[in-house]
Amino acid sequence: MIYSWLRGRRWRAHVFATVFELSLLASGVLAAAAAYAMSEPAARDYTLTSRARAKTQHALDLAIREAAPHDPRRLRDFLISAIDAGEFELARGVMLSHGDARESDAQRLHRFLRALPAASQEALALAEQEAAAPALPRQTALVITPAGQSGVYAYAADTLQTLAARAELWRVGQPVDDFGLMLTGLDLALAREQNGLHLLRVARRAGRLDRGYEAYWRAQLARALPPAGLRQALTRALAAKADPLIPIEVPAAFRQALDPVAARVMLADLATLSAIQSGAGASGALVLIPYVHTPLDAERVRLATTAGGDRAAALALLAGRAALLHTAQGELVMTAHLRGILRMLWAMLALMVAGGIGRIACELTLISRAQRPENSLSN
Repeated sequence: MIYSWLRGRRWRAHVFATVFELSLLASGVLAAAAAYAMSEPAARDYTLTSRARAKTQHALDLAIREAAPHDPRRLRDFLISAIDAGEFELARGVMLSHGDARESDAQRLHRFLRALPAASQEALALAEQEAAAPALPRQTALVITPAGQSGVYAYAADTLQTLAARAELWRVGQPVDDFGLMLTGLDLALAREQNGLHLLRVARRAGRLDRGYEAYWRAQLARALPPAGLRQALTRALAAKADPLIPIEVPAAFRQALDPVAARVMLADLATLSAIQSGAGASGALVLIPYVHTPLDAERVRLATTAGGDRAAALALLAGRAALLHTAQGELVMTAHLRGILRMLWAMLALMVAGGIGRIACELTLISRAQRPENSLSN
């Protein structure tokens, strides 16, 4: 039956040819769409695996070497200028990216430092000592957590007083910086979790927080700290404060007012910022935070700082945001969008194969029919 159908007119060969050509064109378009989808940052998982960290550090080293001066003498002058300007993360990141793969970071730094003037070595050593120095003494206060467990928190007494005064103004409806109030209150309330709120506070005061990222955090805090619940908690805390000079009950009010569901999402984002600060240091994180515009950017910067330390800040200063984010080598994940494109691609490939086979079969049938009269005459 199929053979007799294939022996039909030539139009069947044209149909198969059209199906083959259209499916070939569609396959090319879908293949390009799949390649673009796989290159999108959203199609990558930036979990801190050992493979991702190794690939990211390698990418950071290559990008910094490309952006930094190649001539050894010019590179030395560049490092001296960076140290003199106080850009210690830039200098350390460049030194870490240059060297043999078998060298440790400490060995690379030592080799470069020996070639620098004594003044530059002393300035870099002093900066490292200041970064590692403990914070200024704070007022230690006892706070009762919502679960009823006691915890010792280190607060600055003047910060508590300022927070209590602003919280009272906000509670009664006076105009205050509500975003700054939420950041400060939660930063003190969650002090033991080593959260990233302090980084947000410092970056905002320094004018280094992207507007879009600030808007994202405004929305996050509004969901995590519902105004009605916070006002009630602050009313109870301010009425029950035992010492007006050290109102230790106020940070606990912020913690009690947290919405459990929204707080989980917020704490996950804060953990990402905390990891950035741990990997890059306090000053390095302040260098990097302007390049974070979205939560996905934060995950990519976290991978870069965890893998490369000062390399991430150095590359950001040398080549900008795009180069920094591009070095984060996440693992490909099969998103729903990518999965749909690949399914359509496989369908088009199957249709292209069917069209090609059908066209070949029709052409062979037509050739066979055209040769029959010649065979009969020769007989």
